[in-house]
Amino acid sequence: MKKSANFSAEKGRRLKIFATIFAAIFALIALATGLALKNYGGGRTDLAQTTAAATAPTDTSKYWTDEAAWSAAGKDFNNYTLSGSGGQDDPYLIQSEWDLAYLSWTIYTKNPIQANHVSSSWYYYSGIYFEQTADLDLSAYYWQPIGIYYLRDGTSAVRRFSGYYDGGSHTVSGVFTPAGSSNGYSYQGLFGYVSRAYSTSKATISNVGVIDSFVQGYDSVGGVVGCAYRGTVENCYNTGSVSGSSYIGGVIGDAEGGTVTNCYNTGSVSGSSDSVGGVVGLTHSGSTVTNCYNTGSVSEKYYVGGVAGRVEDATITNCYNTGSVSGSSIYVGGVVGTAYSSSTISNTYYGGDCTLNVGIGSGSGSAVKIDEPAEEWAKNQDWYSANAVNSDGSLVWSADSPWDFENVWKIVRAPDYISTNDGYPVLQSFVVNFSRVIYWTDETVWSAAGKDFNSYTLSGSGSQGDPYLIQNEWDLAYLSWTIYTNNPILASHVSSSRYYYSGIYFEQTADLDLSAYYW
Repeated sequence: MKKSANFSAEKGRRLKIFATIFAAIFALIALATGLALKNYGGGRTDLAQTTAAATAPTDTSKYWTDEAAWSAAGKDFNNYTLSGSGGQDDPYLIQSEWDLAYLSWTIYTKNPIQANHVSSSWYYYSGIYFEQTADLDLSAYYWQPIGIYYLRDGTSAVRRFSGYYDGGSHTVSGVFTPAGSSNGYSYQGLFGYVSRAYSTSKATISNVGVIDSFVQGYDSVGGVVGCAYRGTVENCYNTGSVSGSSYIGGVIGDAEGGTVTNCYNTGSVSGSSDSVGGVVGLTHSGSTVTNCYNTGSVSEKYYVGGVAGRVEDATITNCYNTGSVSGSSIYVGGVVGTAYSSSTISNTYYGGDCTLNVGIGSGSGSAVKIDEPAEEWAKNQDWYSANAVNSDGSLVWSADSPWDFENVWKIVRAPDYISTNDGYPVLQSFVVNFSRVIYWTDETVWSAAGKDFNSYTLSGSGSQGDPYLIQNEWDLAYLSWTIYTNNPILASHVSSSRYYYSGIYFEQTADLDLSAYYW
């Protein structure tokens, strides 16, 4: 986690840059990716941009782990319990913000749920399972990360979370941590310090998204995890802002000897010193970063990359960045800022604006510039199976493609999805985040309500004295459907194939609410 000899030797060296540019056009109209979801009624989903900083707490003395906050809520840390036993089949359940704060408090104050949940005084909850069961909102107070390296006053206190945390595909919003220039504000994120306890253990953070948040600090700062030491972070994402000094990442600040898989970031990431990346700030010591992407802006002075800022003895594969990348040195890349010779970078791509317009600022590896959505580019690379078409009309990806579009990646399209990520691939595990559009005129909606378009009727005959009556939402949706699908109420209600219901009368008899689905 500290600067290596390679780091010092790298300074002053200039890079010979290799880039390959492919030209084609693929037009898709899309909204922004990776946004928070808001459900309406039966199926409509709206997407709202992150507006975290506006409501951030201003009193840095008020934390979720402070006794005063608990007392005010009539709660007591010492008498608090979590549902479950911590086993794989009966995990401790994180059902509320207080449950999550309690987990953080047990590590920060050295009061584990059970005495045997501590190994060698540094590792907490090795082999213990936790599962989040609901979306949580932490915006009321500042957040004390789960797992620490320092107390808030800067005192060294290494206490790592070493268990299994499954977010259950839920989100945590309002994760606010204060900025600072001391060690007390390092290792910031939803989780601060995650580490396996033994070679046979596997500390894992999975299936959780951090949204509407502003995570800031000094060193080792990430939207989801500040530092992951030989741990696993998978199926996680961040849409909020992340900032600090060194080792700053949208998902993970510092990944040492672990695995980062199927993660993405859409929030802005910035640093003031070195090693800042859209997904991971610093990755080293045998770490792997696979199937990850970034669309947020990334900025730093040195060692700044769209996916990873600095890569030492690590592997990055099947990743891409489309966010802007800016810095004030030669160590700025669309994918990686600097990569040392012991590292492997392959099947990675970048778009967006980059200060130096290169994939790898310093070092070698495969980082290809792509000026159009990856799907169109892939057609030119023969990554599609010949003459094979999916049920939605899209082409089938070839088994020879270096990217797995059968199990991992997916191209989402308008109008089927609200957000399409501008045609770039998204992770299948997060397709729900892009929201499939559900309309009042969809057959699945009608079937779920026990209704059938083909046998539906409206009251009335359509004449001026006896108009068709629109008495409810289904009636209005039916009218829309008859035109959209070219199935008029009566064949005579169509003129010259373009004009529907000429001379036909309709009358609405009640107020209608169409908010359940898209119209």
